[in-house]
Amino acid sequence: MSRPLRVALIGCGNIAVNSHLPAFLADPARYQVVAVADPTAERLEIAREAAGLRPEQAFTDPLRAITSPDVDVVDVCTPQHLRRDLLVSA
Repeated sequence: MSRPLRVALIGCGNIAVNSHLPAFLADPARYQVVAVADPTAERLEIAREAAGLRPEQAFTDPLRAITSPDVDVVDVCTPQHLRRDLLVSA
């Protein structure tokens, strides 16, 4: 069996933390959350703790998470007007 896909969760709002993140965590054979990113420190910390990540796996700059060599999949959960540039970067 191949290794799980390594996921970066960009944007740590309610949908990301209460829906996307639990779905990834519920299927560890397929997904491993390896990074979270959000400009709001409180939301970033909530997601980091929920994902069980180390502080160095949490980014205020989403491009640092997107360009990490440890990431296979980028899940962009930001407000719509912020998505385009992140998707192009991914």
